[in-house]
Amino acid sequence: MQLLRGFTRQASPPQWSLAESCHGRNRLSTGRSHRRPRQGFLVNLPSPEYPDLFQLPYRDRGAELILPWEHRTRDRLFATGYRRFERSTEELRTVRETLEAQLNTKFSKRTERRYRSSTSSQPHIDALIYLTVTHMARYSDALTTSGVRLVDSNRHSLQTLLQVQQLSQLPKSTTRVATPEPTDVWQQRHREFLEWPTLLSLKHPQLQLLQDRVLRVSSANPLQGLAPPIAPGSWMLLEGLSAIPDIKGDWSKQGWSRPIYVLRRQFEATWGHLDRIDNQYVIVSDRLERPARATFGAEELSSLSRVTAIAVPT
Repeated sequence: MQLLRGFTRQASPPQWSLAESCHGRNRLSTGRSHRRPRQGFLVNLPSPEYPDLFQLPYRDRGAELILPWEHRTRDRLFATGYRRFERSTEELRTVRETLEAQLNTKFSKRTERRYRSSTSSQPHIDALIYLTVTHMARYSDALTTSGVRLVDSNRHSLQTLLQVQQLSQLPKSTTRVATPEPTDVWQQRHREFLEWPTLLSLKHPQLQLLQDRVLRVSSANPLQGLAPPIAPGSWMLLEGLSAIPDIKGDWSKQGWSRPIYVLRRQFEATWGHLDRIDNQYVIVSDRLERPARATFGAEELSSLSRVTAIAVPT
């Protein structure tokens, strides 16, 4: 006689059962035929029903997965905040009443909807403050996405202000940092960077130690199955290889789960997926790409790096 204990999956066949014999030996059965069939049964265990804490409102489209200051327009900034953050009816009423009392102005839902869509209309200061708070944005981001350029020159940091007792003790002049040359290249990079250097410095306090581990993509060279695609202006963080890559295992993965490699030869860098043809390694976008982007032998594996992080501009 056998003593059977079932742990079952009620979702779809085949149902699983764990059979335990009187001799203490276990086997996992799927209900299919075996060389030595044994009798058994399955018991459907009741599953608990957990009540929903609250019903989330339906959204036909999720929020864009980009940083707030990366938005190009004010309406996209507000629309993303509207989709990403949710307040209860009571919270919305409290926020509205508080802001209307402080700003001494009434705001309608129609006004909110208007500025979440593309419009040539410009809100007044009180309306812009109201829209910024209700959509959980920063006022500086609301200004910059409205086309206002914020300049921090001739301003003092909080630390400097705390160290003085009178305004006359503030330094009269500040040291100006020389703009890197060539200026046009620096200005282009500055528009690409936005506030990424600040975030990278928080993750890597000594950012200068990365040096050649950071690579900027200068031209379009798309890979199959990546969304969003790697566009010009993207930045890659690289790491060296400690072993020969598992090419067969890499190609069993999809999308961003598939590793990306970079082959560097002096001032030239080629990136893509890694494959092997006979005794040669190749960099390709997919297995059907011929000719390959780069072909090299085992002696050049030391020049191969793996991409561990990538920042794609929007």
